[in-house]
Amino acid sequence: MNEFKYKHRKLEKINKKDFDLFSFAGFTEYESKVLSVLAREENATAREISNAGEVPYSKIFSVLSNLRSRGFIQSSFSKPKKFTSFYSKKEIVLRQIKVMKDNILQLEKELIKKLKENEGEFKWIWMRLKIFSIIKMGGI
Repeated sequence: MNEFKYKHRKLEKINKKDFDLFSFAGFTEYESKVLSVLAREENATAREISNAGEVPYSKIFSVLSNLRSRGFIQSSFSKPKKFTSFYSKKEIVLRQIKVMKDNILQLEKELIKKLKENEGEFKWIWMRLKIFSIIKMGGI
């Protein structure tokens, strides 16, 4: 059997500033490590990312799959698969902030709905939420 064996590159360890940036933007520790590696490398295999990012190999595929399903990275069809980032660091962080903001707005809508359903029971919370909304809109 004359099978081709891919020789994995040894990549630099992650950049602490990149890791901190992604962590601050709300990514998990492992996601931040993966994105830090891909922010510096044009593309890399799962093994290379795992080694450079110090992400356990047993976890790397679930982290890569999660980031890929959320649109932050893509993978090749080659063997072994290579992963690359769609966006620059700044674009990744801005996209993540938008996702977080959308989630907060959705939670706010759900909370308002629950409060309206139980308005008498939670009148004091409802009043504070109205005041907060007025302040947020610049009314005070």
